[in-house]
Amino acid sequence: MGFCLLNNAAIAALDALEQGVERVMVVDYDAHHGNGTQQALLNNPRAGYFSTHQENIYPGSGWLEDAPAARGRIANFPLPAYSGDQDFALIFEECLAPLLKAFKPGLLIVSAGFDAHWTDPLTSLGLSTPGYYALSKKLVDLALELCNGKIVFILEGGYDPRNVANGVQAVFAALTGNQPPQVDDLSKYAEPDLSKRVRAFRAWHRL
Repeated sequence: MGFCLLNNAAIAALDALEQGVERVMVVDYDAHHGNGTQQALLNNPRAGYFSTHQENIYPGSGWLEDAPAARGRIANFPLPAYSGDQDFALIFEECLAPLLKAFKPGLLIVSAGFDAHWTDPLTSLGLSTPGYYALSKKLVDLALELCNGKIVFILEGGYDPRNVANGVQAVFAALTGNQPPQVDDLSKYAEPDLSKRVRAFRAWHRL
């Protein structure tokens, strides 16, 4: 329901399973919920999906209590406006990391969208280029720990060309161990307190 003709992440995940990977997790930090990815993977017990996305924007899906029959495998963390670097770091440490360790994927596929940057013209989240580097580095480290470094980043949204360029460079730096881009574009907005949502997420997924 977004701007995609083909859902590259879902196609890649399902193909990897057909090729013999035991379990695959798609991690989606695009600002919009990947409702198509969730639907494509919903009924496959070997496929997982974790999404952070801004709440109450298009396509209007991806609530915490979605997919109750797939707890621990299909996981959504809707975000209020201005959720940024510190909030995402908390979510990835307290929610995503334990979810991945319980699911034990053999491959991570990342829907890497850069429209969660705080200056994106279509959304109102709060990530910066250093924040994108930190998230990408965390995912690379988790892939090294859990699935022998097997991780794929797939470009998704992002509607400011400068943010996309900086974000892609940040991902490349995380993958290669090089220095991240020296970009000082931290959000000017205060971040909301997500500790209550983190506790609710962990309780819902029994983490």
